[in-house]
Amino acid sequence: MGLPNKHLHLTIASVTSCAGAQAAPTTLAGEANVSKAEEKMTTFSDMEPLPYFGEKLAVSLRSVGWLGAESIFKKGTTEPGVYQRLRQLLVDPFQPFVSAGLHSCELCQFEAEAHGSANLFVPADGLLLVCPGLILHYINAHNYQAPTKFYEAVLDCPDTRSMEYKRLFLASGGRGLMSISSNKHLQAKPTLDG
Repeated sequence: MGLPNKHLHLTIASVTSCAGAQAAPTTLAGEANVSKAEEKMTTFSDMEPLPYFGEKLAVSLRSVGWLGAESIFKKGTTEPGVYQRLRQLLVDPFQPFVSAGLHSCELCQFEAEAHGSANLFVPADGLLLVCPGLILHYINAHNYQAPTKFYEAVLDCPDTRSMEYKRLFLASGGRGLMSISSNKHLQAKPTLDG
């Protein structure tokens, strides 16, 4: 082929990564490349203040479904209507800013069968209940049972691209998320005076 093995290995690893496959890159001999530790999902207990987007915003944000390999969570059944509504909301969720990381399910026994980076912000009683997009997989494949308050909020949640949703989002603590997003955008803008 003309390329040294290490270049071929790096090319294979890059293609694997760009394709979204979550298996560890392999060497030409077929051994797993364990030189880089896999990134673990950030976990939080259900309904606790969520500091993921900054400590100041945690007052108005509550975590739901932030599960990892070591998480202890309630298992049970979920009403089909709740699951379907959650699925609809996650088709095109409103994101105040783009998430850069891709997370894989750590609950699957052998290989992660689901991956995601989106978050869903569900307004509820003046708070935003925030769940990762992987919550659908957690419910469907691992029988995760979210808090009843979350299920009620999902059923009451307007479509995330509607003005009604955006008003509720802002009134429930989303204004702080928008200001962080705006400030980061402004700080990254180049200036003409060098």
